[in-house]
Amino acid sequence: CHACETRAKKGRVAASVGSLIERKVKDMKQAVWILIAWLCIGVSGSVSATLLTNGGFESGSFSDWTEFGEVPQEVSSLGFVVDEGTYGVWMKAWNANKDGGIYQDASASEGSIYALDAAIKVPTNFVNSGSVLEVSLLFLNGSDAELSRVSNRWDSVNGSTDGAYESMATLQAMAPLGTVTVRTKLHWITDDLIEATSDSSPMADSFVLTESTFGLLNGGFEEDTGGTPVGWTAFGDENMISFTAPFARTEGTNGLWMQGWVEDRDGGVYQDVAAASGFNYALNGNMKVEASFQSTSGTVSVAVQCLDASDAVLDQQLHSWSFGAYPPTVDFFTIEPLEINWAPAATTKVRTRFYLVSQSAGAEGSAMADDLSLTMEFVPRGMVFFVR
Repeated sequence: CHACETRAKKGRVAASVGSLIERKVKDMKQAVWILIAWLCIGVSGSVSATLLTNGGFESGSFSDWTEFGEVPQEVSSLGFVVDEGTYGVWMKAWNANKDGGIYQDASASEGSIYALDAAIKVPTNFVNSGSVLEVSLLFLNGSDAELSRVSNRWDSVNGSTDGAYESMATLQAMAPLGTVTVRTKLHWITDDLIEATSDSSPMADSFVLTESTFGLLNGGFEEDTGGTPVGWTAFGDENMISFTAPFARTEGTNGLWMQGWVEDRDGGVYQDVAAASGFNYALNGNMKVEASFQSTSGTVSVAVQCLDASDAVLDQQLHSWSFGAYPPTVDFFTIEPLEINWAPAATTKVRTRFYLVSQSAGAEGSAMADDLSLTMEFVPRGMVFFVR
């Protein structure tokens, strides 16, 4: 029958497409690059529980962790070893020429953001002797090859925690394309100059690894502490910035208010979100530039930027308005989305940035922003299929 023939043709087309995709996957060895084209919208507070098992070593052993190298380390309940709970890791660093540590793997998804926290104790005697302690967050592909990493390092250059437990700087990064595994790794090395003293050993405890979705935190400026919005950083003349202005909102309670009626003010706000190369990023939101500010020689801009680990700008898209070139409306308007396609290599973060410069005194106007969203997507390059 005609219906049966139609279904059969559809089946043959589907099989043909499936066969083509399978061949491309084998050729590229990047199945996920071809099979997944998805959009991940950031949601504030969408954070997982810890992905690590026995992250505080409360089993009394290295269970769920893998030891590597040859180092004299142990899980101990002695008071000076423990940050919290009953146990911690004691790296017995009075032994010369040792190299090793521990690691734990967890399943990961490309495009998700991972954050690692831990408590670390590094005595001065340890780093002064030339020894090194490094805590890393690594991203691996399906063959366990390293794609990228971020690390905290304690050595003779980077100093120590002066022999007291401290929370290390949070390691945060987006899983790059092709990621299958995220690895939490503690690696320590002693040299032949190690001091054989009781206060030469580093300690570690309280490892916590979390996963969150991509996006701006507090994009509506609703959460603030004493006028400072959660997630945002002010720069330049901070007196011109207010985040608790009810009239600067398009929805909710608050919005961003950049006050431009004082001459020669220069400043703004930004927020960084961990990112990776190869993805597309887009910024959407609402802005308002009052008529009295438009009549001056001031400038307002909003930008989305890709930065490397040194905060160098690798790529950016922006809207910039100055005298004679403002939008026709003096009320809130939705900006044309700012899009960066296929973020360049070395991208480690995406920055959302608002900037205002006032150059004429006597104006009473301001610029405002609210209801911001930063999104990320991945669409494989060059993969176009034609089916007859």
